[in-house]
Amino acid sequence: MPGLGGSGRPTTPPRRPALSISYEAIAAADHEPIAADGLHEITRVDLDGVSVAIKQPATDRTLKEGLVKRFRTEATAWASLESAPAVETPGSINQRDHIVSLVDWGVEPVPWLAMEYMDGGSLAELLGRGELPVEQALWVGSCIARALLHAHQQGIVHHDLKPGNVLFTQMADRWRFPKLGDWGAGQTPGEAMTIAYAAPEQLADAGDAPDQATDIYQLGTLVYRLVTGVLPFEGDNTTIRERKLSADPVAPSEQAGLPAAFDDALMPALQRSKAARYDTVAYLRDELDALAAQRRGGSQQTMSESQMITQFPTEMSAIHGADGVLRAAAH
Repeated sequence: MPGLGGSGRPTTPPRRPALSISYEAIAAADHEPIAADGLHEITRVDLDGVSVAIKQPATDRTLKEGLVKRFRTEATAWASLESAPAVETPGSINQRDHIVSLVDWGVEPVPWLAMEYMDGGSLAELLGRGELPVEQALWVGSCIARALLHAHQQGIVHHDLKPGNVLFTQMADRWRFPKLGDWGAGQTPGEAMTIAYAAPEQLADAGDAPDQATDIYQLGTLVYRLVTGVLPFEGDNTTIRERKLSADPVAPSEQAGLPAAFDDALMPALQRSKAARYDTVAYLRDELDALAAQRRGGSQQTMSESQMITQFPTEMSAIHGADGVLRAAAH
């Protein structure tokens, strides 16, 4: 079982690259292909001794006004995640540390994004080599929940959570550090989605508009896959769509013989109705942290953020905004 390598959870985040990049420097650099999807190409380049990932439109595509607008929208939203204050978590790691850094961007002479280069590969690649131990799976899920919580506090949603968008940085003798990338899909209506991880409202002909609850469902699906080894619904896209709109998934305890506490944590995230899901991704994060603590045979020593919201709404409103505090406290 390959897992995340190293001897335990990182205690500090990776350094965030700080560069000012020009398109001329990008054009002059040697490009190493990383990925391509027909719409975009992502390559690795070295600039001033620092590796970055460059996202540009595919070279054979005609640049249209809509494409330029999409890049601008994606970059603006992503940059706002970089600049927004982040709630500290135990140690020196905060919520924002689990979001892939946007180093720089521009739209002339062609749209481009420069992102930190994630040298630890993607979760999809890791799963292709074997399953993660349950403790590592819970930690990855909790880290991605933190990334989503930071985004949701800025009014930004992702809407395309899947293993290919969870990326890792190597951390020497510690586990690889997970971050959530590709913050463009949630900002572009009609963007193609991954059916296996999509929420029911994304698949219904006249469903509710996707929102933060959609991200909660997708994260629940991701963690379910990590801890059980299978997706909540499997089959071809048509079968998955029909089952998501009409049935509940098999509980993790029945699917993989896990303790019932896994059902209590994941099934609220996987409800067909948005209103029946967790009010905030902070609750799912807390449940994953509690499961991990139980697996280690210990108990959580620090007060969770959702507990602080409930007990200290006035103080926490300075961080979350009054509306967010009231919604969480009413859960």
